[in-house]
Amino acid sequence: MLRCQQQFTFFDSSRLDGALRILNLSQTVLEQDLSAVLDQLVAEVQSSNARLVVVDSFRTVVRRAMGSAAELDLQGFVQRLALHLTTWQVTSFLLGEYVEGELRDNPVFTVADGLLWLYQSIERNSIVRKLQVMKLRGQESVPGLHTFRINEKGLQCFPRTFGLPKANPVSRKGAAAFPPAFASSMP
Repeated sequence: MLRCQQQFTFFDSSRLDGALRILNLSQTVLEQDLSAVLDQLVAEVQSSNARLVVVDSFRTVVRRAMGSAAELDLQGFVQRLALHLTTWQVTSFLLGEYVEGELRDNPVFTVADGLLWLYQSIERNSIVRKLQVMKLRGQESVPGLHTFRINEKGLQCFPRTFGLPKANPVSRKGAAAFPPAFASSMP
């Protein structure tokens, strides 16, 4: 992951000293139940005072849980995890490779504030990457698939329609607001 990140112009290795903590939950996922996974994640986030939490691949946790736990157990796990992430005031990303059929009745998607689907398709002789904003709680988005590319500056998205409303320069919390569907380049 770090080797890939170094290719971006905004990468600053001096900010990594003590700032990055990688936790492997795979053993807990394979050998124990959802409560143990949640307990381990909670303990690590609290001890590190994390501001950013990325769980990759969250789909593995869900799939393992579906094989050994009832659907209500999985919903309870996701709800408790969401409650912890909210009270910690962290930015969290639950990454997974899902297919469209898994969109329905997935408890992860109900608690998420935003869902971004990334597609890769073949158009003529080219691989084209597309992004679709499936859910963006409290924000407008432009429906449909938007072409994007990843270059040394980060992710650059090209909305499929023009005439997007202008971005509010400052939101109520004082942070810069971005145009819907990430109309400009974002690292």
